[in-house]
Amino acid sequence: METKHIILLIVVIVILIYFSLSYLMYLKVFTRKGYGQIAFVDHEDPFFAESKAWYDRAPKEVMKIHGYDGTLLTGVFLPSYDEKSNNIAIVMHGYQSQATDMIFIARMYNNMGFKVMMVDQRGHGNSEGSRTGFGQIERYDLRKWIHYALRTYGSQDQILLHGVSMGAATVMLAANMTIPNNVKLVVADCGFTTLRKLFFHTTHPKIALALYPGVSCINFYFNRFFLGSVSPLIAIRKSKLPLFLIHGKMDHKVPFAMAEQLLETSKAPFKELFAVDDANHAEAFIKAKAALEQRLFIVIKKFFSIHKNVSKQMK
Repeated sequence: METKHIILLIVVIVILIYFSLSYLMYLKVFTRKGYGQIAFVDHEDPFFAESKAWYDRAPKEVMKIHGYDGTLLTGVFLPSYDEKSNNIAIVMHGYQSQATDMIFIARMYNNMGFKVMMVDQRGHGNSEGSRTGFGQIERYDLRKWIHYALRTYGSQDQILLHGVSMGAATVMLAANMTIPNNVKLVVADCGFTTLRKLFFHTTHPKIALALYPGVSCINFYFNRFFLGSVSPLIAIRKSKLPLFLIHGKMDHKVPFAMAEQLLETSKAPFKELFAVDDANHAEAFIKAKAALEQRLFIVIKKFFSIHKNVSKQMK
């Protein structure tokens, strides 16, 4: 065998090995393996137990829609105790989580007089789908949920979008889409700036970062987007929707610096960052419940019609 043929064979083998390893990483990160089967929230913990008991008693109904590509998506609707309420909060969970992990958040908004939609993102919980898009695909699903909310629960309703982690990316990415002007506020808890930076920050060992181009190419083959195109940072720069950011300064998964960059980049007429000194990833409400809820409610009153009895209750 000639030298050039040997070299060509070696190159082909290296490429095959590289993309095989990249595919294994893609499967690990982007495909469903029991997402939502293990609850991230321990509802027996004293901090969450009261909210879980409320949820078990509360009237609720299962929601079902088909995503932009026909994927069956599910969620839970919780009506407001105020029959005249025209406010809806759509709540999006994080990576490998599920809608019921957001019961605490749902109860908070319900106490503020909101109707609440807790959504299982595709590939998570009871929703169908084998892959996740870290918000890039899910933003289209969210737009369909927004239209569903207006069609089903009130065409004049005012909508708040609340997302945690990957859910925060979903709501920020959706904020730059053509969506009904009923959406009045985006609340993003521990959201990332770009998927590329998140990938580079969270991948261990660091030598595995060499697989990033391969993973990105494989993802493009299946989902039609490169990882570098997933950028809540760009979406927020272009969006004019009011933005309330929440982030823990001790967040090891999504660095606090990302929240500061999102705040600085946003061109929204209203933007604010609520920082919690001792909170790790998605722990802001656990560490600063009273202060965070009070500040969030003050912000909400800027953009939503809140009945006087609700304001008294929240004080």
